[in-house]
Parts: sequence; structure tokens; C-alpha cells
Amino acid sequence: MHEYKITREDLRKGLNNVTRQDWFTAARKLGFSVFENEGRGSHAVVRSPRLPHDDANSLVATLVKNMYRQASEKTFREFMRHECSEDDIWRALGKL
Repeated sequence: MHEYKITREDLRKGLNNVTRQDWFTAARKLGFSVFENEGRGSHAVVRSPRLPHDDANSLVATLVKNMYRQASEKTFREFMRHECSEDDIWRALGKL
């Protein structure tokens, strides 16, 4: 299994300040669909538009209400797993 590593250490530390709304914006910029009321409770989900909505493989990430650094790092890696480059994700987050 491939490990997706965030190489820009200086920017990775700033993931603590990335909000769920920032991830919504970034996901849309990267061409993904955001469903704010689809997850359980206060969770939102990001899905790939290339796959049918009901396909389990279309799920890219689950976004919790209060994002914290580890949740943002996991979300970041999930976007990388869905063929987004690290620099594209940073750009979509407005960090590059």
C-alpha cells in the first residue's frame, strides 16, 4: 500500500489552522463534490464526481465540524490518494 507523505513540513504545521470551510472551498476547487448534510450528525463528506454517488469508492473524505491538525492531515492524504498533487492541494487551500 502506498504511503502518502506531506513533504512541505513548513506548511504541514499550519494545517492546525485549516477549517472545515477551508476544506469545502479546496475540495470544490479541486473538482470534488461537497455534501454538507450527508454525513452523520455534524459531519460532511467529500465525494469524487467521477464515480456514482452511491459507490463507496466515491467517498474521498469525511469532514468533522471542528477540524484539528490530525484530521486535516488525514484529509490532505485522502486528496492525495485521489490523485491530487500536494502542490495543487496547498494552492486550493490558499497556502501557495
